[in-house]
Amino acid sequence: MRRTLLSVCVPILLVLSTGGCGGSKDANLAPFTGTVTYNGRPVPDATITIQPEKGAIASAITNAEGKFVAKTGKSEGVAVGNCTITVEAWLGGSRDSGAPTVSESDAKNNPNYMNDMMKKAMMNAKKVKPKSLIPIKYAKVDTTPLKNVEIPSSGQKDYEIKLTD
Repeated sequence: MRRTLLSVCVPILLVLSTGGCGGSKDANLAPFTGTVTYNGRPVPDATITIQPEKGAIASAITNAEGKFVAKTGKSEGVAVGNCTITVEAWLGGSRDSGAPTVSESDAKNNPNYMNDMMKKAMMNAKKVKPKSLIPIKYAKVDTTPLKNVEIPSSGQKDYEIKLTD
């Protein structure tokens, strides 16, 4: 009985300890950092998606200076090899902008505040069309000119993604 239990549990534990979702250090990931600019100016709050030919999709969000650090799941880095990059930047920071922001004090002081904000957000969502801050061609895999970007095993540091009209 003991031997049977060990023969079942050990392989299961081995599989669970070597696999998993994100967070593990992958030998096939290489560092990928850089800056996104549009017509020479940094693009803050842009969403970058890196789609490798082989491997998992990586992503990053730029800071106020347009700088980014790409991650695959929870691990820093992107799959080594050829990839396609898309970039999105929307007025207000996301495609779904138009929703008001809520401060903690407002929410605590008025029990109906959240309901009121949800109603306003729903009305705004119907009225406001999202506006891209960069040419939309960069947001789509089939139209982005950022194709065949090679990520070497040593990585790409300070990679410049220069967007133009």
